Amino acid sequence: MVFATKKDGSQQIIGIWEKGAIFGKVGSVIDQRYTSISIQALSNCVVYRLDCKQFQTLLESDTAFFTAYMNQVAYNNVFILNQILTLGEKNIYVRVISELLLLADYYGDLDQKSCTLRVVLTQGQLAELLCITREYVSKMLKRMKLNKMILVDKDGRITIPNMIKLKEALEQF
Repeated sequence: MVFATKKDGSQQIIGIWEKGAIFGKVGSVIDQRYTSISIQALSNCVVYRLDCKQFQTLLESDTAFFTAYMNQVAYNNVFILNQILTLGEKNIYVRVISELLLLADYYGDLDQKSCTLRVVLTQGQLAELLCITREYVSKMLKRMKLNKMILVDKDGRITIPNMIKLKEALEQF
């Protein structure tokens, strides 16, 4: 997960990346003095830090890296657009369902009709992504568990036992 530090010192989740992802702040390709980014890895990983000039040289000289980076940029842009659409939803229940479907599309292991999310988010982190309170998330997840739309294991990993049923629940609103 990647967090940006706001001017007030609080942090905002700005991205979720998995193994092999290439990421950087805007300052990676455009020299900006007043931006900061901090990264919290959810598992052991190696992060290579390059300054702006090294990054640009690598983009210019390594076509495989350039292709991987551009694919990641496109992937991130589509994810961000989908996230914006989710956040524009006024109904909180629909917003939570939409976010779970979005996470399933990007970070889910689909097994016939069920899907298990590879990323584990706390209720607070999910609330932050959705710009709602943790209490609302808790209430919505509880409702979804009672309706057997999701299962949550002891580690907090969410499984959607029936993707079609969850999509149908979204269409009812």
